Amino acid sequence: MTAPALEVDTVRSGYGPVTVLRDVTIEVGAGEIVAILGSNGAGKSTLLKTITALLRPTGGDVRLNGTSLLGRSPETIARSGVVLVPEGRQLFATMTVQENLMLGGYAAQRSLLRERLDGVLELFPPLREKLPDAAGNLSGGQQQMVAIGRAMMAGPEVLLLDEPSLGLAPLVLKEVFESISTLRQRGTTVLLIEQNAVMTLKLADRGYVMERGVVTISGAADALLRDPRVVHAYLGGSTVKSDSIDNEKRGT
Repeated sequence: MTAPALEVDTVRSGYGPVTVLRDVTIEVGAGEIVAILGSNGAGKSTLLKTITALLRPTGGDVRLNGTSLLGRSPETIARSGVVLVPEGRQLFATMTVQENLMLGGYAAQRSLLRERLDGVLELFPPLREKLPDAAGNLSGGQQQMVAIGRAMMAGPEVLLLDEPSLGLAPLVLKEVFESISTLRQRGTTVLLIEQNAVMTLKLADRGYVMERGVVTISGAADALLRDPRVVHAYLGGSTVKSDSIDNEKRGT
């Protein structure tokens, strides 16, 4: 693993008196794609909300490049380089695609906005002709592209993705996962929460499995694809061939 860009160090967090995360520790190396797997209720979304200060931890630390993010507002954390693409996309449906994208870059220097917008449209060519359309009129896949593009307009160092495959057709899902691989090639670090364990581990460098707010398994993604515990719980009892994994990570 490269030097960690994002560190979650023995974090505890939850909702009022209910503790969800129990001493969770993960690291995301610079330039990596790291996957978080787990069933519904495992605490995955709570983890992302805690990293971005939408929830305040009751213990532990969250660090970006060695600097603690504790006590910062969600807006300040986003400006620092950690940006969340939330589950369900959460676009402004009556606003245009371009307006939604530009909102992501509200804190950026004006001189950077055109370059970043061009980068988003290069990543997601279908959005180019949709710029004047209301975001709510787009297909689910196109809306997910807008949600990721909006986050990229902020110029993130670390991109947090919460269930990007939710409600997408298989062909569109493949396009979204290819875009995540392209972002890594552009230098963006990615922390990915996803129910589709096979596609996620074929894309990721490393992964963690969470159960009831605790990290129970961690390791290289190809090793997790063969771990009997992961295979039984998340892969339908089938392992994935090594050449298939390598081809996915090379984009072939």
